[in-house]
Amino acid sequence: MHKTLSVSDDAVPFSTVLEAERAYIDEWRKKTGRTGRTKVTGLALSGGGIRSAVFCLGVVQALAKNGVLKNFDYLSTVSGGGYIGSSLTWFTNSVVQFGVGAENIPYGIDDPYGIDDPTQPAPKRLPGKPLLAHLRRHGSYLDPSGNLSLLAGLAVVLRGLVLNLLIIWLPIITAILVGIRLLYRWLVHATAAHDGTIWLQPWVFWAIFGFLFIFASIGYSLYSGWAAAVHEDMSYGVRREFERLAPWLLIILGVFLILGSLPYVKAKLASWIGGATLGGIMTTLGAALGLWSRLVPKGSTAEKIPAWIGPLAAALLAYGLGLLAYALSDCFFSVGQTFPDPTQGTVLAVVVVVAVSVGYFVNLNETTLHRFYRDRLMEAFMPDVDDQGRPQGKEASEANTGYLCNMCRATAGPYHLINAHLILTKTDKKGVSRGVAGRWRIRGGDSFVFAPLYSGGKAAGWHNTAANKALSKISLATAMAVSGAAVNPDAASSGVGPQRNRLFATLMALLNIRLGYWLPNPNRFRGRAHASAPNHFNPGLVGVIDRLSPTGKFLEITDGGNFENLGVYELLHRKVRTIVVCDATADPESAFADFQNLLSRAEADFGVTITVTPPPLASLMPKPARGRFPLGVPFAKEPFVVGEIRYGDGSSGELYYIKPAIFAGLRLQILGFKGAFPAFPDDTTLNQFFDEARFEAYRELGFACVDRMLADEDIRYRLSVM
Repeated sequence: MHKTLSVSDDAVPFSTVLEAERAYIDEWRKKTGRTGRTKVTGLALSGGGIRSAVFCLGVVQALAKNGVLKNFDYLSTVSGGGYIGSSLTWFTNSVVQFGVGAENIPYGIDDPYGIDDPTQPAPKRLPGKPLLAHLRRHGSYLDPSGNLSLLAGLAVVLRGLVLNLLIIWLPIITAILVGIRLLYRWLVHATAAHDGTIWLQPWVFWAIFGFLFIFASIGYSLYSGWAAAVHEDMSYGVRREFERLAPWLLIILGVFLILGSLPYVKAKLASWIGGATLGGIMTTLGAALGLWSRLVPKGSTAEKIPAWIGPLAAALLAYGLGLLAYALSDCFFSVGQTFPDPTQGTVLAVVVVVAVSVGYFVNLNETTLHRFYRDRLMEAFMPDVDDQGRPQGKEASEANTGYLCNMCRATAGPYHLINAHLILTKTDKKGVSRGVAGRWRIRGGDSFVFAPLYSGGKAAGWHNTAANKALSKISLATAMAVSGAAVNPDAASSGVGPQRNRLFATLMALLNIRLGYWLPNPNRFRGRAHASAPNHFNPGLVGVIDRLSPTGKFLEITDGGNFENLGVYELLHRKVRTIVVCDATADPESAFADFQNLLSRAEADFGVTITVTPPPLASLMPKPARGRFPLGVPFAKEPFVVGEIRYGDGSSGELYYIKPAIFAGLRLQILGFKGAFPAFPDDTTLNQFFDEARFEAYRELGFACVDRMLADEDIRYRLSVM
């Protein structure tokens, strides 16, 4: 188990969290007539964007139809699974007539079963309740009304670029370069006045640190030879000292090389292109490449971007911005003028004051794509409805202020855990074991949970959601969007990906390219009237320079899939005995990468092992099927497997693992869709634009997978009495 970080008095032990959650569960069990049952149960809905949301919609409908959904104590969601999970939590808490039974689930039809059952023959199918029809129309939730919505998103991106590059960082960098040029000219002037010669050229700075590195290397080599001559081993302390100091020499040398190259590049290019023009082109190209590498084209044409594109974009933008700033700094040095005159100095000071003021008073959470992404999700999955549950237009004003701490009406549904990821690029070792700090470093952070009663995690501590000022105003919609914030600096799936590249992460941070959320550290806002707003300097610049630790003023929270993408981790943390997990992640190669990640982290953190009947996962593996439609498409034997959970205290449980699969018995409509679209049911997560046909294919497949699992009488019995 992890050793918990030492935090303020506002943080509570995990036992307090469990006690509060079990009290809620007891009330929920009274509502569903399950009092006296001891085994805690949980339903986990995985990440995967709109693909997972729609597949999990079918799963939820089928569980409700079969009377199983009400038997779950916990609903644990990640990213795309959180779209539909949060929608269910919102409507069952805000509209009295909605629930999790076949007769009152929000996404049913007006028939005796209340479910739009896609397995029934087409003539008997009805269009579904208004909420289901609303979801169908919003499969392309980022662009629900055509190109106008995409243009709005583009406007948000351009607004951020203008604000970050032109208004804030360009003036500040220009002022820094003016200061460096003033310092250099003063040194040259002082040297010339002293001995009548000017030897202090820009290359001297390169040479100083270059020769320091060369001398250090020669000295190290000679010492190694001397140690060998006297038959001694090379000193471990000397090796470590060289490895500690040499990188800093290279960093300083690199900085001087870049700064010193600016005037030379500008002078060489003066005959055919201005330095400002080239700097602007490089900056624009770098920003465009950076945006393209993270915000790729929509639809099935979206391709995986090469990992080297991001660092290249960062290098282009950084150097281009520096060259542009250097060219602008020329404006403050007239021909033959050694130092700027008072008027020029006043102009520079005013520009810098404006830049610093804008950077300080801005709210980073309101100027990124986070709000655009969050609002589109909220409007698609939590629209305003009337007393009968009918959507009213395109807005979601009620959900906009639907605070997470209010989503705990015990008669509404399972207790909702919204899984996210706390980014950590620097670990404060105080109060943390070396092993835990090492895990955080490798993984890029730790688990973070948004929940109605207590939110937090091992690194951040657990805090009362309603009482803590940093958490009390977090809406369910915001928590849902943060859980799916895949585009973010320093964040990557299971800790591996291009966004962990330091140069690329710095680019994304300075451009404020993020879907994540800056949360005021709950440990530092106890007793205050309100929490501070994040700005470009803290945590924006501080996050780049000082890096992100669990004791900082702000915590950066992103997509839960960056830590564990199935939503099972926190259920294991709570020793849930029966878990049904829907793994709707994209897995065209049947690698089960997210399941493997879960197995690794469960064993490392909790001593939990999960085993599947040998040969493991074999029934999920597609195999060639002759004489079946569509021709050449491999079929899986089953869309599910059953595993055993073994906890460290000797207790055991069951894991029902559902995976989207093509299997015998599916309706012709699904098989036909597979024939027409071979990527189904593993469309890339980059495709967040589903038309009605794709929406229905995934929903029906989710429904059919659960029906197939519950056709096993033993499984149906075990899930009906849990």
